[in-house]
Amino acid sequence: MGAEAWDRPVLIATPLGADSDPFVEAARALATALHRLAMVVHAESPPPILLGSPGGGFVPDAALLDRQRLELAAALRDQVERTGAAAVESLVRLGPADLVLASIADERDAELIVLGPPRHPELGTTADRLLRRTQRPVLVVRRPDRLPPSRVLVAVDLSPPAEKALAEAIRLLSALPGGPPAVELLFVLHPQELAASIHFAPERVRAFAVDELRRFAAAAAPAFADRFDLCVRTGDARDAILEEASGRQADLIVLGTHGRSGIERWLLGSVATGVLRRAATNLLIVPRHEAATRPAGGEGSG
Repeated sequence: MGAEAWDRPVLIATPLGADSDPFVEAARALATALHRLAMVVHAESPPPILLGSPGGGFVPDAALLDRQRLELAAALRDQVERTGAAAVESLVRLGPADLVLASIADERDAELIVLGPPRHPELGTTADRLLRRTQRPVLVVRRPDRLPPSRVLVAVDLSPPAEKALAEAIRLLSALPGGPPAVELLFVLHPQELAASIHFAPERVRAFAVDELRRFAAAAAPAFADRFDLCVRTGDARDAILEEASGRQADLIVLGTHGRSGIERWLLGSVATGVLRRAATNLLIVPRHEAATRPAGGEGSG
């Protein structure tokens, strides 16, 4: 990769605290493997302590905000020092995490946004909200010990957004030392799709699906199409993805969002949300409006 590769950082969102050190270490190592600057960011909402303003209404206590920034910046510096010696940039910014991360990612043209596991998933996750705001791929790290990945499961619905997600995933994975790891493509047929076919037996419908999956792979990542393992399953998409990932011991699940075929077979946006909340391994989620215009297979990746 050329020197310009370092211009697009990997944005690492840390919750701070020693318990998040393994996540930050793994994310920084991944950034180095991708030949990207690691930019470690902490976002936190201002404290709910307000003072009356002279003109009426309320304004945040400026002194309190300054003290909060200084304390957070010191904690972030400590974590950066604990988690590695490689060159890194750090930044503290006050505000909702999804807004802050999306804004910084756009300002710096981030290659990737990396998030750790949520501390309060029952309240919703930063990943849920961030995916509605950003055009950048988002990596949610649940297993720091499985980065970089060696076994990858890419779930697709044969739609254009899914094709872009596969192309973007291969572009990123191709930048890792040794090239892309073992990749399985998974296509899930809904039981109603088998039952709706009056001219073909279920086995024949599955064979058609495998053929379509092969053509899909050739279009999305022609340089690697013959290296993919192809799998077609029947059932609920979320359950099938999680079961396949568990059975294959996948280190990474890749999903696109809001993918829909011409017959509106299933909405990958809701599937991605379900998998995001239930998966025990790492996930790479590519928003549907991610450009992914650079060729898969490493060309043009810097």
